[in-house]
Amino acid sequence: RALRQPARLLKHRLIALLPPPLPGAHDLAMPAPRITVTPFQTCDGCERAFRSPTPGRCRDCRTDHAQTAA
Repeated sequence: RALRQPARLLKHRLIALLPPPLPGAHDLAMPAPRITVTPFQTCDGCERAFRSPTPGRCRDCRTDHAQTAA
């Protein structure tokens, strides 16, 4: 059996079998930096958990300690 419209078959196969489009410039950009979360610390004065990069006292104990020292 002969093809009646070979150009049309070729066009269909080229369109149907195209690879996915290449990524754009925004897809190749570096991802946004991750947000660092400040860890929980335990207060040396009252054992309350608070966020701080270093161990120490919570806000309430720092103000109480400063008031008693003054």
